[in-house]
Amino acid sequence: MDKFKSRHHGGWTSQLVCHFVQESEDSDHNKETNAMSWQACSVEPGLTNKQLFLTNDDLKVVEPARRKWRHINFVTFWIADAFNVNTWMIAASSLTAGLAWWQAWLCVWTGYTIAACFVVLTGRIGATYHIGFPIVNRASFGIWGSLWPVLNRGAMAW
Repeated sequence: MDKFKSRHHGGWTSQLVCHFVQESEDSDHNKETNAMSWQACSVEPGLTNKQLFLTNDDLKVVEPARRKWRHINFVTFWIADAFNVNTWMIAASSLTAGLAWWQAWLCVWTGYTIAACFVVLTGRIGATYHIGFPIVNRASFGIWGSLWPVLNRGAMAW
């Protein structure tokens, strides 16, 4: 655990274990072995904790090697998002309100299509510039103001 100790502060900083990576090593026998290991975030020496809040690997542009999502990932994500309790409750409420099944089905699809347009518009900046949600928020709300949307999103996901 000593390898995660900060050398420039003499104490523990926010650079502790932050992501799980897969490493491949070539041995003398031309045999590849895959090992999963924890690695510390790379931190520029001499930065204070306040400065580390402004820069780390998660705030940088996502390089091509880390862009793992393909078309099938997006399609399955949208399908999984559509089949949830909320969708069934909307349809059931529509049927209870007196709509026919096809009218309820049409209302659900219309509502999700409208919502999808806004989701795609808000996600466009991240897809175009390959930046994460916290950076998009910092552009809109500033460094400290962006904490609220990030905490709100985390609480909603929890």
